[in-house]
Amino acid sequence: MSDAALPTSHADGHDDHGQGHAHDPNLAHHFDTMEQQFDTGKLGMWIFLGTELLMFGGLFCAYAVYRSNHPEVFLYAHSYLNTTMGAINTAVLLASSLTMAWGVRCSQINKNFGLVVCLLLTLLGGAGFMVIKGIEYNSKFEHHLAPGLHNEYSVGFTGDGKTNAEGEKKFKEDLAKIAPATIQPEGLARTPATPYAYLDPNASGGDAAKITPKYAFDSALVATHHVATTPTEAAHADAAHGSMPFTDLNNQLSRQRVNTFFGIYYCMTGLHGIHVLVGMGLIFWILYRASNTAQRLWIPPLLPLFVGGYLIFIGVISHVGAFHYVGIPIGILGVLWLGLRLVGITGPKTEVVGEFSEAYYAPVDLIGLYWHLVDLIWIFLFPLLYLIHGKIGS
Repeated sequence: MSDAALPTSHADGHDDHGQGHAHDPNLAHHFDTMEQQFDTGKLGMWIFLGTELLMFGGLFCAYAVYRSNHPEVFLYAHSYLNTTMGAINTAVLLASSLTMAWGVRCSQINKNFGLVVCLLLTLLGGAGFMVIKGIEYNSKFEHHLAPGLHNEYSVGFTGDGKTNAEGEKKFKEDLAKIAPATIQPEGLARTPATPYAYLDPNASGGDAAKITPKYAFDSALVATHHVATTPTEAAHADAAHGSMPFTDLNNQLSRQRVNTFFGIYYCMTGLHGIHVLVGMGLIFWILYRASNTAQRLWIPPLLPLFVGGYLIFIGVISHVGAFHYVGIPIGILGVLWLGLRLVGITGPKTEVVGEFSEAYYAPVDLIGLYWHLVDLIWIFLFPLLYLIHGKIGS
């Protein structure tokens, strides 16, 4: 065969001049083949998910250390959490993982309509999770169990002002009064072996026992057998706490430890909630790409409709007007956008089909992996925070 008869194409398999093999529009220019692109994307996603596990791993370590040191506090404080709502959210996320996996399979076998339906169901599961989580958080806030100084177990909580403004002010004033003085050079060790080590005045003195951590097994936090004997104790006893009545938490250290539990709770569940929202945004992105011309008429307006509707919902249950002021305009925008698209004033001007098929489904697969990780993290959070059991003093 002569040289003129040989096909002319780039060595990397890309064809920019219409000669040789047709260039796949889904193949990025820096990859040689679709298989290479898919494997590289999959590896990158697994590396990213590994960093996510490292981030959550720090919170899980904090949880493990604090619970190991204060098991009685966790056993008491977890009874404020709504186990039923947590269980429902677990079922919702498990179902959304199923629909996500089913959607990936639909993209692999060219079932575009099934892919769109599965992605919509997955988004519905994420929305349901956020609605339940909003109800749960709002209930905590109403009962003065918000994070930090807005928690009734915080040493700086006074209950004065809608947002504990007076308590925050008093806490900062008290903190300034007890702030330690600047450490003077005399506090440094003077031996050549440890020229920069700070000396601990209690390390070998009579106060050493006071700074040694001990479990207070006779404290009110762990006195599960205690029966209220006064009207005050009975008033504090909460039926939701079962065998652990809230009888006496006047000790500031004990109360602050309960507040620390809620700090861990909000950090872990709040960060997870942010990941759910990010996952929903990514799923919405591939939903749009998977939709055809008719579906793209009504799918884009779903985003402002959800955001506006959710903010209005939060405003209704929390009675905070700011959510209404933001949510109502966004919701109206979504309704107008949907109406304009349905009457044909706006929308796609050319025929389009879904982008994903057996030849190209990598984005669906990768985002599915992310969503499964989000669900898996909740599978750990639910029992660790909501299903705490154990024998006090064990």
